[in-house]
Amino acid sequence: MGIQAVIIVIEGCDQAGKQTQAGLLAGALNRKGRKARVFAFPDYTTPVGKMMKKQLEGRGFEPRVFHCLAAANRWEKAGEIRAASSGGSVAILDRYRQSNMVYGVLNGLSRRWLAGLDAGLPRADVVILLDIKQKEAFRRKPSGRDPSSGTHHSPSRWQQNTGGPPRQAGGRLWTRRAQRTRCTAG
Repeated sequence: MGIQAVIIVIEGCDQAGKQTQAGLLAGALNRKGRKARVFAFPDYTTPVGKMMKKQLEGRGFEPRVFHCLAAANRWEKAGEIRAASSGGSVAILDRYRQSNMVYGVLNGLSRRWLAGLDAGLPRADVVILLDIKQKEAFRRKPSGRDPSSGTHHSPSRWQQNTGGPPRQAGGRLWTRRAQRTRCTAG
C-alpha cells in the first residue's frame, strides 16, 4: 500500500497565523521529501475571488450571495486541490469550507444550506483550528494587509475581545481534540 494523498486545512480567526503555519508545514514536508502545496482562501487571483475582493473593499452583497461566491471560489480551485493531494502529495489549505460554515452560521444562515454549497468538494483529512484571542491577533496585524480589514468581517462586528467567529460558533461546529500543541519552525 502506497502513501495516501492528504488534505490538511488550517483554520482560525483573522491573523491567527494560518498563513505562517501553512508555510512552515509545507516547508517541513518538502524537506522530508513529501511534496506539499499551499492554497489560501479566499483566492483573490481567480475571477470569483476578484469579485469577493471588491465586495470586501466596500461593495456589499447580501450574506447568501457572499457565501455562494466563497463556495464558487473553492470550486474554482477544486481540480488543483485534487491534483495537489494525489499520489502521496499533501494539499495544505489556509481556510476552506469550515470558514464559510462558521461565518455563515454567524450570519444566520442554515448549516444545511451552507453544506450544500460545498457538496462534492474535496474533503479534508485533518482540520487544525488555531485558537487565539482576536484581540491578540489584531494587535500584531500589519496595517492594510488584507482587503477585509475594517469591512465585512471587521473586528468590531464579531471579533473584538473574543476568539472571533470560530470561537463564537464553538461547540456548534468544532470538537476540541487537543488543548495546546506547540508548533516550531523545524
